[in-house]
Amino acid sequence: MLDAMYQMYLANCSLKERINSARRDKFGSKSEHVSVEQLSLFNEAEFVADHSSDEVSEPEQKPETKKTKQKKSRKDHLKELPVKKRTDLYPESTEVDGHKMKEIAPEVIRISHYQRAEYYTEEIICHRFAYTFITEEGEEKTIIHEVPKEKKPKRMIKNSPASPELPAHFAYEKYILGLPFDRIAKHLSNNGIPLSKQYICQLVIHCGEKYLKAVIDRMTADLRQCHVVNMDETELEVLEWLQKEGRQACRIWGALTGPFEKKQMALFFYSKTREQSFLYEILGTQFHGIIQSDGYQAYTNYLPALMKVGCMGHARRKFFDAMTADKETYSAFKKAKQKGEKEKILRQYPRFADTFKMVAKMDKLFDIERSLKAEQADPERIKEVRNEKARPIMEEIHEYNNYLKVTYLQTGKLGEAVTYLNNQWEYLMNYLKDGEAALSNNLAEREGMKPIVLARKNFLFADTERCATVSAYYFSILISAKLNHLDPEKYLAYVFRELTEHGLSDESIERVLLYSDQLPNTLRVR
Repeated sequence: MLDAMYQMYLANCSLKERINSARRDKFGSKSEHVSVEQLSLFNEAEFVADHSSDEVSEPEQKPETKKTKQKKSRKDHLKELPVKKRTDLYPESTEVDGHKMKEIAPEVIRISHYQRAEYYTEEIICHRFAYTFITEEGEEKTIIHEVPKEKKPKRMIKNSPASPELPAHFAYEKYILGLPFDRIAKHLSNNGIPLSKQYICQLVIHCGEKYLKAVIDRMTADLRQCHVVNMDETELEVLEWLQKEGRQACRIWGALTGPFEKKQMALFFYSKTREQSFLYEILGTQFHGIIQSDGYQAYTNYLPALMKVGCMGHARRKFFDAMTADKETYSAFKKAKQKGEKEKILRQYPRFADTFKMVAKMDKLFDIERSLKAEQADPERIKEVRNEKARPIMEEIHEYNNYLKVTYLQTGKLGEAVTYLNNQWEYLMNYLKDGEAALSNNLAEREGMKPIVLARKNFLFADTERCATVSAYYFSILISAKLNHLDPEKYLAYVFRELTEHGLSDESIERVLLYSDQLPNTLRVR
């Protein structure tokens, strides 16, 4: 009877944790920031950083005496706008009693303007001339001289008046700004431009299929030659597939090159399922690099001979969720911290305190990574520092995780965190073996999946699998452009223009690649 009641109690506690966690995810702060100072209980400096970047912010330095907080000066970014118009104003007179005055430093008044985007049509008049004459046989013959075909502007799509800038702009608004085509069409209509969402959609799809697929195929071949690839995946609902098969959401897979790769890119691929076999379509069967990912088993089972690197960010997040799942305790801790009585709460709630200590240990690892980044260390230096400073901390974390495993019942959020860390330990330790690997898979999450998730919140789903596939092309090009410090919209228009003009030859594709040294400087972000 008692065992049954205890099981019910545990189930009730687990349910409360899940409810609190769901409430926090939906309504609470998305930050994991818990600023912590020196704790006499643990006799070590511990702090918790922002989970959104999975990197640790600088620990707060508590001054011995209170100082007046100085207001930070804000940088006026409008001053960085280019000057397109300059007007000189002079006084009514520059003489005094017949003496010419000397000019001193002028007063400069800057006024920043906004000009609405303009849609217009360019007419190119190709003049033709005809000469009609009668041949010796008495037949009437006409000779026509017109502009040679190679001198006429080439169309992106047959019989379409759209310039490269038009689909590039619509794609940028949808995939980077997250505006559905319906909303783009309404905005155009309000400005007197009657373009339907069907026309906009078809234009973007046709251009993506005709020009971007070849570029993505070439980039995929280059991706397979990289040393480190960060991978992740997210859901995308495809109405055609749902209606046909009644299946759950399909997937967008992301593969990003590591920060030390010369060819920086983020490639995305649409798949109906989350099956491991799709990894072979992305990386092939001859990939020899390192895969860094979360704990999804498909990455582990792909080419077992490869080295897999886990994500400490995921492990830390699970312990942080376990620490904040008990809403009452966490709230009491924050209030006690303000009163300087946090040690009392930590002694009163040992489970909370032990979880808190695990998070703090993990934060030390992120602190080391942040220092290396500030130092701009090369991979050899990173590997050396990690093995010197991070390895002992990793061993502490492993030992402490074993302590948590035998001390507390493996239920609820804490049980999930302990189990995840234990199962992923081999892959988490692998980051010590290679300086080009990262501590977490944050690159794939922040630079890769986050823009897709934000855009998906607006357009919600893809109508067809064809749309989903083309969407993956555009996400690849636009997000990769940002990684290479290029203006995404300008770069996409450049790709369309060059491939329209010169065709889809290997030479043309080589010239427009994001990491090509032939790209004009006008595409680069200031």
